[in-house]
Amino acid sequence: MVSERLSQALQALEHHPQHLRIRKLIYFVSHRHWPSDRIPPDLMQLDVLVPILLAQVTTAQDLGHLLSQRAAKLNKSKTYLPIADTISQILAPLCQPTPAMPDYGVPEALSPSPIGAGAIYSLFDLKAALMQSTNPLKAKILIFSALYHPFSFRRQDWLNLKQRPLDKLLQTLFTTYPSFAALEQKLMQTADQLESLDQSQQVVHALLRAVLPQYRGQSLATLEKPEPNAIDNLEIEDDMLTCQLVTQAS
Repeated sequence: MVSERLSQALQALEHHPQHLRIRKLIYFVSHRHWPSDRIPPDLMQLDVLVPILLAQVTTAQDLGHLLSQRAAKLNKSKTYLPIADTISQILAPLCQPTPAMPDYGVPEALSPSPIGAGAIYSLFDLKAALMQSTNPLKAKILIFSALYHPFSFRRQDWLNLKQRPLDKLLQTLFTTYPSFAALEQKLMQTADQLESLDQSQQVVHALLRAVLPQYRGQSLATLEKPEPNAIDNLEIEDDMLTCQLVTQAS
């Protein structure tokens, strides 16, 4: 069903009168720079571009906001804002519905531990901190690779990544690696394996800093903002690190 809806969406974009500008905008939104003439034609195909775009969002609202925000920054924003709306309308059925009231509940395995139980830190806070410090798509690729297998950047892995929202990947990450030391080691090893992932070490440091409060029972406000590689200098006692994540208060 997902493949059928994706195929229909690709056809709708392909046959749209503005299909050339649609490709350029999707590329710009996904890669944060305007496509040049030197880009191989196969990388500008919609069946390549669309999964990359969808991997960066969870809900249809996220998609519309991302497209509009990036299109508004262009010199020809009046031309590209309607195109952004068109892309959003066509691809919205491939995204998760926008919930009326976000539910960031977590598995019982991630309920608070006695250590640092006074900390209130939700998946919403964690995602916000992560998205402010690094590219969310790169973070998803890194987490996916640490949990399953090194990301191949082929179509099947893009589809697999699309089916796993960042929320769920983070939950699985905490369950799989209850020790910060084990998580750090795995992420470092994974980054070394992902030669195609640009700035992979920076993504590792951003992710480690974002999740550190989960293990120390602190909020991000209690931590200084280090340089990208300053995570190596943080003093952490392994016997004090227990993963802690609580549900967002209603």
